[in-house]
Amino acid sequence: MYFSRYKQILLGGLFLFCVGALPAPAVVQAGERLFNEDFERPNSVVVGNGWQEILSGGECLDFDRATAQVQNRTLFFEEEEKKAATTKKGDNPLQKEIEQELTSTAEPGAVSPISPEATAELQDGQLFLHFQENQASQMVQRDIDKRVTHISYHYTPLYAMGGMDDRAWLGMRIFFLDHKDRILGEIRNFYYNVVFDELENSDTIYTSVSQGPFDGAMRYAVIDAQKILDERLTGVDPERVAKTRLSIEISANLCGSTVEGYVDNIVSTLADATGLHRFNQAEILKMTRMGADLFQSDAEGFPGNWIDAVTATFGRKKLSLWLNEIPKETRSNPAAMAKLMGDLYNLDGKNAFVVAYGVMILLYHF
Repeated sequence: MYFSRYKQILLGGLFLFCVGALPAPAVVQAGERLFNEDFERPNSVVVGNGWQEILSGGECLDFDRATAQVQNRTLFFEEEEKKAATTKKGDNPLQKEIEQELTSTAEPGAVSPISPEATAELQDGQLFLHFQENQASQMVQRDIDKRVTHISYHYTPLYAMGGMDDRAWLGMRIFFLDHKDRILGEIRNFYYNVVFDELENSDTIYTSVSQGPFDGAMRYAVIDAQKILDERLTGVDPERVAKTRLSIEISANLCGSTVEGYVDNIVSTLADATGLHRFNQAEILKMTRMGADLFQSDAEGFPGNWIDAVTATFGRKKLSLWLNEIPKETRSNPAAMAKLMGDLYNLDGKNAFVVAYGVMILLYHF
């Protein structure tokens, strides 16, 4: 027992010594529950403020082939499907034959490769997106280390040119990610011009669309992400959501198309993050300094006094859930723990070691 107590004091002293290297934590705003983006920055080809331009690869559809598919399916199969209402879907031999003919007679150049080119920029205090001939869909993304529960934004479908089979669309995807950046679920909210063929819904994907002209008029979109998560994305465990990725997109995927639009005034309501992101950098630094201060003032009561203070400040449930998220193989491996803390909270090697040491004390005594 004496050795155990001596060892505890020795380790606590080392902890106190190490904490002196930590930077002062930022002030945690208890009411900080919003993320706002108004793009009110000087005109620039760099969006900034954490937004990244993502170039998606793929192909564009030839105009003639795309139009032929839409016209044939709309004008012919509508009547045939009514006649075959009692027949299992896909058992109509005539439908199969015509579909096979459409595929086999397609021109060699019906599908063309596209060359990615970034064309997102800040223009007049708005995010300007420009999709041009044979290029990849334009996506501008930003990660938020909390779960988005509600989001609204203004968008202006400015211009679209793609012929009769115009597949222009503009909108936003909301991705729910775990602490390893794996996608758990997705909400899609798109405005399209004439044709939209990406409509998909499942227990992890929910899509809502609206249709209208690209006429330069500003419109307003509201997404109740929490309601959709509760009622539609039943395959997503909210407790595993560590962050949210916002993806603003414009595209047509039709060779020869040009699409332009603006997005502005994004307002997101945030919930506490889950998973390993339950604590942010400021909170984890504050927690570590609390341990050092309490050891210095009352070494005999350490670490019990520290655990009591941490649970009183952040809540026992939050601390317990966070500690339980730490992988088992990491708990007894100081190097792995330091790397995990460094990656989670953007800490350099020295500070990652200090925080990791404190976390391992919590794991042992909590």
